[in-house]
Parts: sequence; structure tokens; C-alpha cells
Amino acid sequence: MHQGLTKTLEPLASRRLLLTHAVIALLVVLVLHAADTVEAWTTSSWLLIAWVVLAVLAYVFLLWRRFVGRALEGYPGEVPTEGIVITGSVSSRVVLDFDAGTAEKAYGVGTPLVRWLYRLCFQAAFPYTGNEAALDTAVHRRTVVGLLTKFWFGRNLVAPILELRTLEDGRFALVTELVRGDVPRNIEGGRALLTELTTRFLESGLPVWQVADYNPRAIGNLMELPDGSFVMIDLESNLVSPFLPPGAIVRSIRNGQYPSFDDVDIPRLRDYLADNRDALDASLGTAEAAELFAATERLAEAQSRWFASEPRILSRTLRFLFRLIDVPSWIRWVRRLAARGTTMGEEFVEEGVETWVAEGHLSESQASELRRALANPEVALVLANLGAHLAITIPLRFPFGSLTRFAWTLGSRLAAEWRALRRRAPAATARRVHTIPVMLATLLPSVGSGAYLLATPLRHNAVLELVALDSVARRLPFKVHQRLHLDALLVWFATPKAPPIHWERPAGIRDGIAVRLRTLSVCPGWYWALLLLNSVVLAVGAALYFGYDEEIAFQERGILPTLAAIQLLAGTVFGIAAYRQFWAVADQRSRQERAGIFLWGLSGLGLAVFAFDDYFTVHERVGVWVSDRFDIWAPLTNNVDDLITLSYGLVGLVALHVFRHEVMQIRASSVLYLAGVVAAALMLIFDAYGRGVIVVAEFPSQFIGVGLLCLAHVQRYREVHALAEGRSTTAEPSKAPPTTQRVKVEAR
Repeated sequence: MHQGLTKTLEPLASRRLLLTHAVIALLVVLVLHAADTVEAWTTSSWLLIAWVVLAVLAYVFLLWRRFVGRALEGYPGEVPTEGIVITGSVSSRVVLDFDAGTAEKAYGVGTPLVRWLYRLCFQAAFPYTGNEAALDTAVHRRTVVGLLTKFWFGRNLVAPILELRTLEDGRFALVTELVRGDVPRNIEGGRALLTELTTRFLESGLPVWQVADYNPRAIGNLMELPDGSFVMIDLESNLVSPFLPPGAIVRSIRNGQYPSFDDVDIPRLRDYLADNRDALDASLGTAEAAELFAATERLAEAQSRWFASEPRILSRTLRFLFRLIDVPSWIRWVRRLAARGTTMGEEFVEEGVETWVAEGHLSESQASELRRALANPEVALVLANLGAHLAITIPLRFPFGSLTRFAWTLGSRLAAEWRALRRRAPAATARRVHTIPVMLATLLPSVGSGAYLLATPLRHNAVLELVALDSVARRLPFKVHQRLHLDALLVWFATPKAPPIHWERPAGIRDGIAVRLRTLSVCPGWYWALLLLNSVVLAVGAALYFGYDEEIAFQERGILPTLAAIQLLAGTVFGIAAYRQFWAVADQRSRQERAGIFLWGLSGLGLAVFAFDDYFTVHERVGVWVSDRFDIWAPLTNNVDDLITLSYGLVGLVALHVFRHEVMQIRASSVLYLAGVVAAALMLIFDAYGRGVIVVAEFPSQFIGVGLLCLAHVQRYREVHALAEGRSTTAEPSKAPPTTQRVKVEAR
């Protein structure tokens, strides 16, 4: 091919002849242009195109003869045995010191095309001139290739790098062992070796350009010894190469290593070494095999530093685009997650069990009972999928992680239903594991990784589910578990509750109410002044409205909404303050009290939401927008926005049920809170279902409820503050029901 191209283009490669052609072409174009006809313009255009093609081909040949021809010509004359010989390539200068037995190769000389091409592809300077990480990579790469060739052929076929030398101009030089031989005389034998090396390099993940049989310069990277054997003297490329076998191109793009420039596929190399570990030990010996593995890790670290020092925008862009369509890689990734999730989920829960045992929440016998529950096939399936979701969440953040988890669960359910439809396997287990609530929970950011905690098999084992939930919570970002003391709440949920107290009617109820009302004696007088202020403002506003048709007190962001928002926000501040202050004395309190303080923190946040909604009339605006756009009729309520307020009430009822032990405590804060809840419930009822005159009762109940809830949070803060200071307080009476005793968790 080289000789044929030479015969064809050599007559055209003279600069003088090219200049003559250019002058003639220019004259012809001027003559045709003077004719000023369409045919003349067409002829001149084709003539210019033909001349450009001819010039490009001739210049390509000049480059070919300059870059490639030298490698095929070999050393002129006899091979020296002493002294210093200076030679080189298109981008390097090589000093052969036959007396010292070294070859010093320094890059950064020769044609700028090499440097321009590298900068175009990787947006960085040519690496072997001054990038120390790239030169370290070259050193370790030669070590790895040398040991592998010894494994493949019985002898090391690579000239090792002895040192990295810094030259006077600041450039680096690779100093290798001098190979005393000649350019290959046995061309067929050399090409046969290159062909085998290409196959083995591809198999092990090594870069193939320097040994590829389609690289015309590759034969020049070999030296033939007097005994007819070959040694590789050069494994460092000059040019960036886009030419790779199809399979290698796919892997190179996937790894972000295309275009290719001496890039090692580290994962493939590690897999190759692991698969051949026994053969390597037998062939190389334990010491050299260990050195091969160590050199591979040094190579991986150096190459990582090299790539990190360069932008490599093209390579990274190709990798990103390829991953979007790399379906086989997705499938392999999902399979790896499935295999990993099977063990990861069990390890995840086992870790939670050990943590609870270490913290004293579980005894060893209870822990053993939970471990036996893990053997249940349905529980094992839930934990396997839980582990897979956790593995998905590590590399993928919202929204990609949420979408992938949802697709995982939906795909698992559909696959099970398809198998059941074809009578291959029943879908009962899948319907209990891959449920609709689990699918919806997967879409939540962060906490969606624990969506399988809602699966039926875990919900039937409450303690196991809570242990797993605690493990998920401990992995939340920003130390949320530690800062919010979530373990106190989850441990309390897992603690069996004392039986409720049954009062005798009517004396029991009457006595209970009397005891609770007596706790209000500790409240300062300004509590009642605040309630009286609410009543006075409400009465004045009502008088203005009904007597003078003046809505200044009731209108949007008027006096009454502003006063209500201020009190709700005050409740928020004191509720959160009480929650934070409580943990200073939490170790001295029971599990029930530690769980109960969560009511005040959550309730404080809820008051902030209500303040925002009420002051800016959010739910009214949403209701109007929904009615106008969708013409929705709200059944059993006055307006569509009433459905929103009722949803608030529903959330409140759930919270009251969960923390009912805290609401029913015999202390002033709980009594005020319960009274405020009753007033707020009446307000919701009057708002959603009131007709006629009864609607008037909405605002009085609202302001009574707002005031009572605000005072309840203030009073709870005063009680917690008194506990923190060690003062006795009648807010914690000795007549409290015996429901605060510490009990052990029973595995159910």
C-alpha cells in the first residue's frame, strides 16, 4: 500500500510543481471569469475544487512520507556498538547512549500537528512533555505490559523505563534500557507478533495502537535481537488515534477514553488479572504476580490523576451521550443491583438489629427472634428489593434515583403479573411486596429508598419494620437522624403500650376533667389576658361589620388575620424551642415522654403552615382556581376549598391518635392543647358545613383555638425549661397515669 501510494503521488509532491499548478489554475480561472458566462463559472468552480483535492492529496502524501516512511526505512548503515546516536520521531528526540546502555526519549520537538491534535481532542498540552501523572502512567504501564508478556510468551518483551529525567528546559525525558538490536528484518515474524499482541491487549484492556497491525508505524516499535526474537522499545504514542476495533471503541466510549491515547481499560485489566490469578501465580511466581497486581493499582492511580488534570470535554460528552442509549449496560447494572440487593438488604437490617442491641433497645433473645424472621421468604424478598433501592440511591440522586426506583418496582410487579398470566408462577407474593403504596413512596426524594418498608410482609412484623426504618433514617443526609433524635420516636413505636385507663362513668370522667382543670392554676394571668384580647378584638370587628358594614377587621391581611398569624407563629417558635430544650434532660425521662415531645415540635411546624395559609388565604385561592378550571363540585361541603381545610383536620387527627398519650397527660400544656384542638375542630365544622346563622360561630371558635394553641406551646416550653433547670413544677404532677413506665421492646 505504501509503495503504490508513493508511485501515485510522488510526481505531485514537489512544492515547485504545486506552485506551478496553482499559478496555472489561477490564470485559467481569471480567463474563464472574463468570459462571464454560466458555463465559465461552472467550469472554473470545478477546476478550483479539483485543484484543492489535488493539493490535499499531495500534502497528505508529504506527511505520510515524513511520518511513516522513516519508520519503514530503518536505521541507515550498520548498528553502532558504542558512542551516542541521536535519532527521533515526529514528536520526540531520542538519544541512544551505547556506552551507558540507555535510551533517552524527550517529547516536545518536531511537527506542531501532534501537539495541535492532542489539544483539540483533550484541551490540554501534549502529556509526555510536562504532565508528571501521564509519565508515571507510562512507567507503570510498561511494568504491567512487561510482566504480562512474560506470562504470555515466557519472557519480558518490553524495554523497561529506568527513570524520569528532567531536562534543562523543564521538559521530562523517559530513560529506558537500551536494546542492542536492529529494526525487524523478519517482517512477517514481527507482524505475526504484533497480531497476537493486539489480540491479547484487547482481551486484557491494554491500549493497542502501538502494536496494532493496522498501524503502519507499529513494526517500528519492535527491535529484532541477534537471536531473532523481538523486544518492544516504544509503548508511548505520538498521535491521538480514533482507530480501534469495534468492540474496543464501545468500551473506550463507555469509559470516557475515546479518542484513544495510551488509555488502559482499568476495570477490564483488573477482571483479566482476577480471572487468571492461579495461572499468573504458576507462571510468574508469587512474587512477580503480586508485583503485577500492585503495578496495576499504581497504574490506575496515576492514570486517574492524568485524566483528572485535563478537561477531556469530547471524551466526557461522548460517554454521557452513549450512556443514554447504552441499554445493555443498563441491563447489566440492574442485574448487579439485584445480586447485590439480595445480601445488602439483609445486612442492612442485621446492622439495625445490632445497633438496637448495643443501645439497649433490644435484648439478645429478641434480636434472635428478629433474625429468625429474616428467613421468611417474603421478608427476604422485601429486603432484597430494599437493598437494591439503597444501591440505586447511592449513585443516582433526585429525580433520577426516584424514577429508577419507581421503574424497578413497577417492572417487578408487571413481570410477576405477566408470569401469572402465562401460568408460569403465581403473583400472590409480588402483590404483597410490590404494592401500590410502595410504588408511590419510591418517588419521594431520599426517603424513597426505604419505600419497601411499606410492603405487607414487613408491616406484619412491626418491630422488624421499625428496626429497618431506623437504619434508613440513620442514612439521611445532614445528620437528620442524630439532630432530630428520631431513634427515640421509633423505639417508642416498637415498645408495647400499657393498657389504657378505664374511668368509671360518670364520676371517673368528671374527676379526670377536674384534675386537668386544676393544672391550669399554674398558668400566669397574662394567658387569660391574651384570650380576652382575642375576644375583644373579635367583638369590635363584629360590631363594625354588622353595625357599620365595615370589613376592616375581617378583610384579607386585616386586623384579625394579622393577630391570628402572630399568635400562630409565636406557637411555632415556642414549640420548636421546647423540642430543642427537652433533649438537655431527655436521659432522665421515660421513652413515652421522649416520644411525646415530637408532638410539640411537629405541631409547632404545623402552626407555621396554618399561619401562612390563613394570612395569605392560600386554600381559598386554590379552591377558586380548581373550581374555575375544572368545574369541580365539592360534595358534602360548602366550597371546594373546604376539602383542603378538612385535609388539614385529617392530618391533625392522625397526629392526635399517634401522640394521644401526650395529649392526655395531666399537665397545663396538654389541657390547653386539647382545648385548642376542640375549638379548631369546631371552626372546621362551622366553615365546611355551617349554614345560615351558625356560620357566625366560625370566627369565635377560630380565635379561641388560635389563642389556646399558642398558649399551649408557650406553657410546654415553660415546663421543659423548668425541668432543664432542675426546678420542681406542678406542670408534672405526681398523679399522672402510670403509663410512663419503661418497658422492653417485644418482637412481634
